[in-house]
Amino acid sequence: MNTTDIRNFVEKELQKSNLNLVDKKTRLHTKIFIFSTWNQEIENKIFVKKRTDETGEQLKREYNHLKTFYEELKSCKNIKCPKPLLFDENKQILVMDYIEGENFQNLITKIKPLKKENLRRYIELIAVALSRFHNKFKNPSSLINYYDAPGLQDDMTISAEKLAKCNLDYLIQPYCDFKPGNILIKDHSIYLTDLPDKRLVTSPHLDLAYFKFSLKFYKTISSI
Repeated sequence: MNTTDIRNFVEKELQKSNLNLVDKKTRLHTKIFIFSTWNQEIENKIFVKKRTDETGEQLKREYNHLKTFYEELKSCKNIKCPKPLLFDENKQILVMDYIEGENFQNLITKIKPLKKENLRRYIELIAVALSRFHNKFKNPSSLINYYDAPGLQDDMTISAEKLAKCNLDYLIQPYCDFKPGNILIKDHSIYLTDLPDKRLVTSPHLDLAYFKFSLKFYKTISSI
């Protein structure tokens, strides 16, 4: 499907007209489109992800995680994720609201950094958000060796051996890519984006370690 095909499909399914292409990016096995539409002089943007590989399972998992977590956060004032608008498994298209926020990674690497009180508040919100994600996607500890990411096979095998000695009550579906670059700030709220498209079962330590490493890494490169 080319850009016109995708735009026509989204317009028909969402019953919107005159979608305008704002941006287009190509990633590994994925094409990203941002379209805008106007309603009573208010511009609304939507984010469209089109998978180009043949497996099809990854986009479905991302949609299921997004849909479930969006419902989980409906009553939450300051922690959110994009609203899923459309998923078509046959065409491998996922559509969601586009969030016009500031990337948390950019905020912490600016020449003039955030005030300490603001940084502390955002970090606390991020911690609560990750905790809610982990609690929503719990798994019984008997699934400790379950994963569907061949690239992580060696790491997951080592982790499983170590975790087996920890006597954990439950394990979780990790976020997998929980980093400042996937967190947006808008109107004093945080938005989690790029939810997981892989099926893994491990302990919360994976996300915690990855986020901590990312913070230290970005802090280091911003001072160079």
